[in-house]
Amino acid sequence: MRNRHKYPANWFDELRPAVLKRDKFQCQHCGTTQRAVGYYDDRGLFIECDDFMQAWAKKNGFKVRRIWLQVAHLDQDTTNNDLSNLRTLCPRCHLRHDNAHNVTKRKQSIKSRKI
Repeated sequence: MRNRHKYPANWFDELRPAVLKRDKFQCQHCGTTQRAVGYYDDRGLFIECDDFMQAWAKKNGFKVRRIWLQVAHLDQDTTNNDLSNLRTLCPRCHLRHDNAHNVTKRKQSIKSRKI
């Protein structure tokens, strides 16, 4: 994790595990589970696969991947580690959740470089 310095010392040992456990190791948006193996279909939905389905997916050009759940700050403030502000999300749902915030940050960064 490249931004490790932004998180408190107890993030990986206490906070993150507590949120994952509270949320039953499932993405709170799409329901994908921790370490699930599968592929994203044409609609962008994650399809969990057994070994047979993994072989079929690879043969048909789908990228098979393992999902590692993330803990998102709902208000995008990494200093606000109140459990009510933390939610378990898969990487795709986390990106969707943070999209508007990230677009705003990029626009501000571009503006500041032009000045």
